[in-house]
Amino acid sequence: MNRHGYFFMKKCHLYWRMSRQRWNYVLTKGIRYYLPGGRNPYVYIVGTGVVRILTGDENGIEKHLMIAGPGSLLGNLSSLDGYPSLFTAATAEENCRLYRTTGPIFTRMTAEIPGFKDFLIQDLCAKMRILAGNISSLSFQTADVRIVRAFLYLIRESGTRCGRGIKINIPFTHQEMADLVYSNRVTVSRFFSRLKYLHMFNPCLTGWGIKADTSIEVSRLAVESNFFPLYEVENGSFTINKTFKEPKPVKEYLGRMKKFKHLNEEEAEEIQELVDYKWNRLTKLAGL
Repeated sequence: MNRHGYFFMKKCHLYWRMSRQRWNYVLTKGIRYYLPGGRNPYVYIVGTGVVRILTGDENGIEKHLMIAGPGSLLGNLSSLDGYPSLFTAATAEENCRLYRTTGPIFTRMTAEIPGFKDFLIQDLCAKMRILAGNISSLSFQTADVRIVRAFLYLIRESGTRCGRGIKINIPFTHQEMADLVYSNRVTVSRFFSRLKYLHMFNPCLTGWGIKADTSIEVSRLAVESNFFPLYEVENGSFTINKTFKEPKPVKEYLGRMKKFKHLNEEEAEEIQELVDYKWNRLTKLAGL
């Protein structure tokens, strides 16, 4: 630690004592400490020793991120901006002692300790240089992946069930989403334009009362009878992907399932009329 760093740490130590904080976090050499992957409520300043910082990706692969020596800040970004912590584990290269405090007290330190803001800038510059040197060994996520992860975060934090889906109770613009994922509005708008809704037809063996070896045949009957037509919609334009000159009667499809064994001729005819009505409406939408 240089002279400036030593003087700064002495001032931090005095502030901790005034704030009723203490050296209350000790790392033992060779022991790995796992930290929560979500928001970290604490800020650490390395007092003595050296700490190796690790980060893990979505596949569970852990990578070396940086070495933190005396005077280094850990967790300050997550504590202040509320986003998940960049590091997930720490290993003490030697016995270490750390200052630990909360975000609000850390904010007070920034305002009250002379030279603290300059120290923060120096710390960020040092970390940027370290990360720049490790760029070749780090994996980067595409903008699409970052947008999807942002959606999952919003769903988890502010989503409520709505019918068959989940509603995010936070209105936002494409520009606000771009700012959230460190991208631009054009990229976010293109991503939204590529979103698709897929309605899948998946037989339920138990509920429908069919055997496993007949599930494909029953699914084909649903399509061939127009009970489940195959079509797609793009920008309001309908396209039917499969048509039949002589569709099979819906009764043939219903008769393969125990679920509809109770239907009489009149009820089966009503279902046929409903299927015909929906098919005719679909063909008009598709311009056939």
